[in-house]
Amino acid sequence: MFKRVLIANRGEVANRIISTCLDLGIETVAIYSDEDRALNYLNRADYAYRVGKGGASTSYKNVDAIMAIAKMAQVDCIHPGYGFLSEDAEFARTCKAHRIEFIGSDEELLKNLSNKLHVRAVAKKNGIKVVSSSEGTISDVKTGMEAAKKIGFPVVIKPACGTHAKGVRRIDDEAGFEKAFSATQIEAQITFNDDTIVVEKALAGAKNIEVPVLRDKKGKVLCLPELDCSIQRRYLKIFAETPAPTLDDRQRRYIKDSASKLAELLDLHGLASFEFLVKDGEIYFLEVNPRLTVEHTVTEMVTRLDLVKQQFLIAAGEPLELQDKELKCSGVAIQCRIYAENPETFEPQIGVVNDMFLPMGPNVRHELIAHSGWKIPIHYDHMLAKMSVWGNDRKSVINKITHLLKDYFYSGITTSISLQRQIFSTPEVIEGTYDIDFMRGNFVFKRPELPESVKTAITTATAIKVYKTEEEKRGEVTLISTPISSWRKEIGTGRL
Repeated sequence: MFKRVLIANRGEVANRIISTCLDLGIETVAIYSDEDRALNYLNRADYAYRVGKGGASTSYKNVDAIMAIAKMAQVDCIHPGYGFLSEDAEFARTCKAHRIEFIGSDEELLKNLSNKLHVRAVAKKNGIKVVSSSEGTISDVKTGMEAAKKIGFPVVIKPACGTHAKGVRRIDDEAGFEKAFSATQIEAQITFNDDTIVVEKALAGAKNIEVPVLRDKKGKVLCLPELDCSIQRRYLKIFAETPAPTLDDRQRRYIKDSASKLAELLDLHGLASFEFLVKDGEIYFLEVNPRLTVEHTVTEMVTRLDLVKQQFLIAAGEPLELQDKELKCSGVAIQCRIYAENPETFEPQIGVVNDMFLPMGPNVRHELIAHSGWKIPIHYDHMLAKMSVWGNDRKSVINKITHLLKDYFYSGITTSISLQRQIFSTPEVIEGTYDIDFMRGNFVFKRPELPESVKTAITTATAIKVYKTEEEKRGEVTLISTPISSWRKEIGTGRL
């Protein structure tokens, strides 16, 4: 087993990796940008090093700085978490060149998986249905339009090498295609240094199902329970549950068999998540995410497996601890993500967290980055926390989350908590019939009405503030910070 790991990430995922390392006896080296120097994961790590300034390119994606710290700290492995460098083939190659184990897929696999069309071609060749898409990557809007017409609107355009829903856009007709295509190209070039595009069919009303798969270096595969991740905003998942509530046994078996088969065909080592779309009983393979996912918490809750531990074991050459038939799953788990963003427009928000309250209870798991006094940086993802809840059945889990969200709050900033409260009150979520168009369809966010008592308090406080401000301007009242004795009276100052 490894002795010391550098965690090439930040916030809640760095905290999560540290927890597993404490159990395994692996020393941890954390890195931080200037804006993250106050985050609590740094206090839990054995060592902490400044990696650079605020932007990702000068901090958590600064390969030269990360490798310099890795050599100085004498680590024998690097865990990239998710996001940033977790799917970067060149970074995996650099780690190997420095004889440092990359906890994730190897360079060759990451290169192959970065090309969405290549992976779909492998699936299609082996009898697995895939989502209809352009035959190759596209670099100009004219070719893109031709592909879209051939596939048929609505279509989705996305960067050929993209991850985490960056640059993904749905186009319903020809009128909006050119503008959206150009915007995606620009975003792809800036984010991935590659402006080639894939055009694919948008399957309206489909379910987005993903299956985590573990495969060790001896070829043994463990397929984990599927997740329903259909509730998304701007193609980024904000809700996940396992097991998927509307799959039948045939669909569930087909998806797991397809994921296991692809893991072997692609020669996967480690952990990956295989995504599928399910519509009208038909199942289509979509893509592979060769890394730890944000949704791993719900998988861990129903399987009692530590997925980060499994990643370390596989990277160290150890065999999987369990066979498929030995995996025991129980209950239902649901995760909701809390973001610092406008719940109506999804625009990121910045500010300082004045106070916060995390509702607790049996089988409730929080993974968070925010803390009181923390100033939200503009450079990174604006997720504040993930709340995951386990229960014996789906109804009890939804009831519990509904009550927990009523108590959950952050003060001083705008969050998506009110959005999650409304999501969990909809018939589609209660019945499990939601799909990928849930946020685009009948769901409309309603700005919460403040209770009358709160409105009165706000009005009174505003009136007092205005009065004191006007009095100060006239010089009749001087506000002071210490109380004055009732026995003391000063004449001529207007102060008692």
